[in-house]
Amino acid sequence: MRRRGAFYCALLVGLLVGTFMVANVGAEDKDAKYFENQFTRWSKVIADLKEADVTDQTGQDIEIIRTWIGKAQALLASDKLDEIESILKRIEAQATYVRAKINCLAAEDSAEEAEALAKSAEEKALKAKAKAEDAERKMKALESQGL
Repeated sequence: MRRRGAFYCALLVGLLVGTFMVANVGAEDKDAKYFENQFTRWSKVIADLKEADVTDQTGQDIEIIRTWIGKAQALLASDKLDEIESILKRIEAQATYVRAKINCLAAEDSAEEAEALAKSAEEKALKAKAKAEDAERKMKALESQGL
C-alpha cells in the first residue's frame, strides 16, 4: 500500500514540476526592486515550507531554493537582470515540488497512523471476541451442569 502511495506522490510531483518548467512567462523589463521583492517573497516561502515539513525530510530540497536565491542575488549585484528570471522559475518549480513532497509525506504518515489504529482496533476486537467466546463456553458449561 505504501509503495502505491509513494508512486502516486512521485507522479503528482513530476506532473507539477513539469507544468511549472513548461510554463514560460515572458521576462518583461523588470527592475532591481522587483527582484528584491521576489527574493523576499521566496524567503518567506522557505520559512513556510520549513514550518509545514513536520517530517523534516525536505531540508535539502528547501536548501536548493535558498541556494538559487543567493545565486539570483549575486546576479542582481552584478547587474545581470536578464539572467535572474530563469532562476526565479526554477525556484518556483522547486517550491512546488517541495510543497507536493511535504503533502505526500504527510499523507503517507496519516495513512500509517490510520493503519496502526486499525490494527490496534482489530487486536482489541479479537481479544473481546475471545473473551466473549470464553464467557459463552463457561455459561454453556454451567448450563450443562444444571446451574
